[in-house]
Parts: sequence; structure tokens; C-alpha cells
Amino acid sequence: MFGIEPRVGLATSSLPLEIIATLETEEDLEKIIAKGNQSNMHEDNTERDPDINYHQSTRSKATNALIKKANKMKSTSDKTHPPVNVGHHVVCQFLM
Repeated sequence: MFGIEPRVGLATSSLPLEIIATLETEEDLEKIIAKGNQSNMHEDNTERDPDINYHQSTRSKATNALIKKANKMKSTSDKTHPPVNVGHHVVCQFLM
């Protein structure tokens, strides 16, 4: 694509280069993957990725900021646009 051959293979995978260097056969790769799947079931996400706490914290802060902003927008809207009673008419002007 775009004049170069696609770079697809183990080097572009998430496996560490030290593990890739030790692989000789496809069976070795399958053993590493099976071993990794078993260990991932037993370990906590925070042990695998030390940055995960930072990312979760950042997402939590962003979520809280969005909720706060939405509440502020709703409060402002409620103040400027009083509720309409059922049966009353609303006149809307449209510019054409």
C-alpha cells in the first residue's frame, strides 16, 4: 500500500522482541500464546500495565467533567426556558 510492502508479522505484534527472538517454530508460538492466556486469567490488569491506573483515572476525571458540564447546561436551560404546560401553544419563528 502506498508504494511499500505491508509490514505484517510477529515484529508488529504485541509480543516482546525478546520472546520473538526465541521462537523457532509455530508450535513455540502457540505455547507462548497459551501460556500468556493462562497467566492473564490469574493476574490483575494493573500488574500487566502500570499505566492502566493513569488511564482509568484520566477517563474517570473526563467522565466526571462531562457530567458536571451536562448538569450545568441543563440548569442553565431550565432557567432560560420555563416548562410548557400541557395544552398550551408554543410559537416558533423560522427564518426563510
